[in-house]
Amino acid sequence: MSSSQRASFRPVDRLRANGIGLLGIMFLLIGATSPLLAILGNVPIEISAGNGVYAPGGYVLWIVGLLLFAVGYAAMAKRMVSTGGFYSYISHGLGRPAGLVAGWSALAAYAIGEAGLLGGLGYFAANTFASELGVHLSWVVYVAVALIIITALSYRDVRLSTKVLGILGVVEVLVLLVVDLVVTARGGAHGLTLAPLNPVKAFTGASPTVGLMFAFLSWVGFEMIPNYAEETSDPKKNVSRGLYLGVLALGVLYILSSWVGIIGNGVTASVALAGKNPVDFYFGIASRFVGSWAATSMEWLIVSSTFAACLVWHQTTSRYFYVLGREGVMAPLGRTHKRHASPHVAVLFQAVVVVFWVAAFLVFYFVDKAARTYAGNFATAPYAELFAWLLVATTLFILVNEFLCSIAVLGYFRHTAKRTVGEWGTFVVAPVAATLLLGVMLVVAVTHVGTLGGDIGFVNMIPIICAGWVVIGLVLALWLRARHPAVYARLGALVEQLGSTPQDLQAQAEASPEPEHVSDSALSGEMAPSPEAGLA
Repeated sequence: MSSSQRASFRPVDRLRANGIGLLGIMFLLIGATSPLLAILGNVPIEISAGNGVYAPGGYVLWIVGLLLFAVGYAAMAKRMVSTGGFYSYISHGLGRPAGLVAGWSALAAYAIGEAGLLGGLGYFAANTFASELGVHLSWVVYVAVALIIITALSYRDVRLSTKVLGILGVVEVLVLLVVDLVVTARGGAHGLTLAPLNPVKAFTGASPTVGLMFAFLSWVGFEMIPNYAEETSDPKKNVSRGLYLGVLALGVLYILSSWVGIIGNGVTASVALAGKNPVDFYFGIASRFVGSWAATSMEWLIVSSTFAACLVWHQTTSRYFYVLGREGVMAPLGRTHKRHASPHVAVLFQAVVVVFWVAAFLVFYFVDKAARTYAGNFATAPYAELFAWLLVATTLFILVNEFLCSIAVLGYFRHTAKRTVGEWGTFVVAPVAATLLLGVMLVVAVTHVGTLGGDIGFVNMIPIICAGWVVIGLVLALWLRARHPAVYARLGALVEQLGSTPQDLQAQAEASPEPEHVSDSALSGEMAPSPEAGLA
């Protein structure tokens, strides 16, 4: 290795080690998935336009499906401690080009996803402050204030953010559980029935694929857990525990709350009520069964819940920018704060990216007549359009990455998959099942973008735009290989070194393959090397 190549593997700026434990991971999980937003936003659509009163059965199915995905995902997390998440795992399982495509897609998913969530936050905040306090401000003001607070919290030590998320998350879940338990204890509107929990019946209704798609959306965010591995105490245990707990705990909450929504409104009336007034579908039963304070609490908590999601998504996106920065793709972003050990440059950059997307939406809204017509008015635009449209793209990108990650598990563990029955199930059976399931769901999502974001021209182009972005990521990888082989050789290479000293990093870097001899398994059709062999 030449001196110039060796210099490119300089010791990286490090994130704060042991910043959070398993409890902190769970707080991040609640913040990222925003359970209250999932219940209030997704479930009424599942019931009215999806699998009807059997929507809870859809959540039962997805617990199984996402546990299958989590088996391989957790196995990778136990062997690689990195803030790179999808990018790192797919780099090691399918090769550098596929890994960079994954990182490139994840950046887009969470960067524009945060902008969409901020639109939802602005909408909820403007309505809640107006109805409860008589304060009438544009949603743009709430978006600006929220982004300033989110950037300030993300700039600081990650422990501060987890404390904020912990308070917001605990209150959110407690209020949901109080409503669920009271409605159940009082027998619902017309008595209790377990029929809606039947997973077989989840394939019935107006459009069962739509119902299952929105059920999947309720878990979007749980896949962010590995991005905090470098800042987690005992990451090889806590990250995998967090993944399994995330699927199970969220699943139980979603099953219970969707079931309570149905029995609280009455099984026979639920489909009509969910379609006629989805906002009051839960607020109504909270007020009738628990008291007006519960409905009012939900109004405020939907604001705080969406804020928490924005905070976690901002931090996750910043960590993707940071990990690509420290490996040389976006070098200025790979720095950490001397005091807080946070990826502060990436945090500020992500704030600029969010401002760009919100500003672009505002320009689009006022220039395009179809956008103004679809939203109805400017007050509803942040939810009906900014939130809905950008989260469509986010969903597609995350499905692509989860699909690729399941295949990457097969590639990474291909030499160890036939040793024991347990390893066979972990490294072959579960990833294959997850790949098939996620592949089907990806096709369903692409063919139902109009259901997600509205059937207008721009929304129908989202799959094409996302595909174009993926192609750009692949072209970038090929360009780096041809023009910047030293940078290309670093892609995904800092995964296994974390926890080492700077001297260990340098020694392992010098032992890496010469850039000009690096093979590209993802392009040649061959699988990446086994864990023992290293990166492709």
